[in-house]
Amino acid sequence: MLKKTLLSVLAAAAMTACSQVETTSINPNPEGTGYISFSPVVPKATRGTVTKIDQLKESGFYVVAYGENSFYFNRLLAEYKDAADDNKGAGFYLPGKYSWPSYTLTFAAWYPATLPTGGGSATAYDKDNNVMPGEYVSQPVWNEDGSGLAKGQEIRGFVPATAHASQTDIVIARTKANSATYGTGQPVKLNFRHILSQVSFKARKKSGDQLRIEIKEIELRNIPSKGNFVFRKDNDFVTDGNVTEGTTNPALIPADHWEIVKPEGANLTYGDETGNNVNLQRYKHVLETPVALEPVEEGTEGDAVELLGEGGNMILIPQNFSGNYYDNNSWAWAEGREEKGAYLALKMKVWRKVISEDPDKNWTLIFPAEDDEATADGYGKAAVGIVSKEGAQDWEPGYHYVYTLNFTDEGVGKHDPETPKGGDDILGDYIWFTVTVDDWIPTNQTPEL
Repeated sequence: MLKKTLLSVLAAAAMTACSQVETTSINPNPEGTGYISFSPVVPKATRGTVTKIDQLKESGFYVVAYGENSFYFNRLLAEYKDAADDNKGAGFYLPGKYSWPSYTLTFAAWYPATLPTGGGSATAYDKDNNVMPGEYVSQPVWNEDGSGLAKGQEIRGFVPATAHASQTDIVIARTKANSATYGTGQPVKLNFRHILSQVSFKARKKSGDQLRIEIKEIELRNIPSKGNFVFRKDNDFVTDGNVTEGTTNPALIPADHWEIVKPEGANLTYGDETGNNVNLQRYKHVLETPVALEPVEEGTEGDAVELLGEGGNMILIPQNFSGNYYDNNSWAWAEGREEKGAYLALKMKVWRKVISEDPDKNWTLIFPAEDDEATADGYGKAAVGIVSKEGAQDWEPGYHYVYTLNFTDEGVGKHDPETPKGGDDILGDYIWFTVTVDDWIPTNQTPEL
């Protein structure tokens, strides 16, 4: 009797670190029987809201296989079991029983199988362009002449959740294999990749003991947030290897697999906090405890403090911030009075050191000033451009971008463009920042832009 298809999972742990592998089952078919099995490699990071083995065990993931211009099996959920009913060990099992056909199969897999409630949205379609309720990955479409795929799997109209804690990390895998190589019990490697970009923010005080800063809230504004993603459809490729074995920087998902959906009509609804236009979203985070950046000695710098909470990050659609997003509207804020373009908004207070015999009066509030627009809880509204002076204008799939805001005694940002003083420097200069870029997959490289 045919045995159930088993999917064993190896996990590659670490971000910018040496590879570590967690193995649930190295070879699910030790007898060498000709039944299909898989050994997915799942890249992991140490930060929150990213795919982990425990999540796979809890929810499973979808797998499809096709060849000869048709499905061999379609959209099957690989679920974790402590033991199979044929006395196999713990692993991920398909609900059907499949042996190798005579032709080569292309495998595609994705996690999560379906988007969690509140974890973003997308619309999936079948081969006849009918909506598939509850799904987010569309079916492939074959050429009528039998020459292969006309269109691969797609994710259409994907919009991330606005709350970063609810955002979904989507990973996909695609490879091809046949019985000549894998028909004796060798598991097929599925090399999962992150298709979104990870963004986090830090702040620090640099060189100066005259100012102290307190940050209560950060918000990414005017971020183009509706996109289409396409799986590759050609079969003329070699699987890009096992990230757990001797690779230093394997190829990630190409950036051109994403397309930003442009809005319909001329109204971009800048400043619309209700998110009526999903093409331009706001991603807000209110800190439970405000971050305090204390003064430091001249020529030194303080520790960089997380602005999204410990290990916090946003998972957003990859894109390029150069040029225009729509008509003559810039992708990135020009740091002027107009609020168009992407930027980072801050709610914060700034104090300056004063000479006083009373130690309780050594600091005086200078931002917000009396003529500044303040929030109900007494904070000022500041802004920072999203494009780095060092040239970081891209968010690419599978990369983690760490923005570190550097506050000095000369610069604490510009006035929020939504206020009357929008675009003006709060002090004589503005905040500058550095950007580091980390791969989510194991690598020893952490290039600095």
